[in-house]
Amino acid sequence: MNNSYVIAPIPESMARQALDLAKSLKQDSPYRYKHLVADVLSDLTKINLEYYFLRPIELFKMGSFSEKIANMAIHVAYSAITRFVKRGIEKLSDDQLIILADLIEECVFLNKEDIP
Repeated sequence: MNNSYVIAPIPESMARQALDLAKSLKQDSPYRYKHLVADVLSDLTKINLEYYFLRPIELFKMGSFSEKIANMAIHVAYSAITRFVKRGIEKLSDDQLIILADLIEECVFLNKEDIP
């Protein structure tokens, strides 16, 4: 799929965990991994929220008050998204979980050079 991308760096361990999960979803019974899917998606969401909200505040030295507000907003968004993801994942079929594995593989890269 040819798309434009917005990219945020994530720890290599998180990328490996996400890609290993995608592989497991495709090779094993996807149902067994539902709890991990919710955790991985929530973690990826949190790190992206932090990157896109906190990083500009730090770069532009907007101060601790702005940082506190951003942290509070991230916490609220993360909590809401995590609840939504956990409820949604429980309703997915095995086929839908495999589609989600494909999406993870489309979005997570171990090396910058691999990004399309």
